[in-house]
Amino acid sequence: MGSVWSVIEPDRDGEVPLVMRKKNSVRIKPKILLVDDNPIILEIEKSVLKVEQYEIETAMDGTEALEKVKSFRPDLILLDIMMPQMDGYQVAHQLKEEDESRAIPIVMVTAKRRPEDMNEGYLEGAAGYITKPFKSEELLKVVKILLSNS
Repeated sequence: MGSVWSVIEPDRDGEVPLVMRKKNSVRIKPKILLVDDNPIILEIEKSVLKVEQYEIETAMDGTEALEKVKSFRPDLILLDIMMPQMDGYQVAHQLKEEDESRAIPIVMVTAKRRPEDMNEGYLEGAAGYITKPFKSEELLKVVKILLSNS
């Protein structure tokens, strides 16, 4: 079975600029924070995203993710839902409550496939939702769309 994914805002022309513009400055390498308690998933995501030369940082739980958001200041977060101590819904909720992190797009990357799980992700502020196992092309497409719209 293929993965399920969605993005709230589709890109306009299907193209992504080579240089990302953000707040009157130019950033060549967008920063992405990967959050998952499974190191194998983190490695897969990193290998897929390295092709596009994104700057990558990882966190293995929700608490570490919240700390890394403050120090790393990502342009996008790929966030697992099922993690110990603090799940992805709780992390997303906290990030959307803070002025410094409210505008960062979050993509839930999870094995949870039910429509109610997806709805909860969007209610907590997710901009996209990808189910595991995912295809590399799908992950890259969602990331590019969200980075081009931010």
